[in-house]
Amino acid sequence: MDSLLSAFDGDVHVQGVNPEDYPANLADYVKEGGSENCGDACARTVDAYVEKCPEANIFVSGWSQGALCAHKCVNRVNDAARKQLKGLATFGDENALMDEPSTVPAGLSVKAYCNEDNASPDLLCTESALSGINLPSSISEWKATVYDNLSLLKDVATNSAQLKAAASVPVSILSGFFGVSKYFLLDVATGHVRRWLVVSWHSEM
Repeated sequence: MDSLLSAFDGDVHVQGVNPEDYPANLADYVKEGGSENCGDACARTVDAYVEKCPEANIFVSGWSQGALCAHKCVNRVNDAARKQLKGLATFGDENALMDEPSTVPAGLSVKAYCNEDNASPDLLCTESALSGINLPSSISEWKATVYDNLSLLKDVATNSAQLKAAASVPVSILSGFFGVSKYFLLDVATGHVRRWLVVSWHSEM
């Protein structure tokens, strides 16, 4: 944020999506390819901002499931806002793994950032570092790959807030998983299981 303020001489406004419009849960991620409510809410926010500031340059950004929301957002803004959209930036973007990936509006600049480090790649967005990766083929293997690893977060927590998150994240992921396990089994059968590798840095999407 500081670098943005510096680059634009402080003339920057940042607006997020309200938590009630963006629960960032596993069900929306799997069933909807990212939250439909979030995409709609983001588009409404952009439309309203452009109505008040019609000359503003608008950039939309999101991380993990937020990236899926950002993709939907830029496709749902009204015509006036679309003219002011200058770019879409995503981080840890799983869009390509969804059943129906969002397209990018014609002419919109896009920059996607992904950790391609071969030692510890981001498996939800990497395009190159998949060699030797064993994808889970059963619920027990998913638990060992995702849930059990998330349970280790408590070992690296350094303060009370991190300890609280380390305790709640694995439980939240596991409880959410059982509500959508049939979709996991379908993805195993159809070869789309990679999108289920919700590793630690995606665990609070």
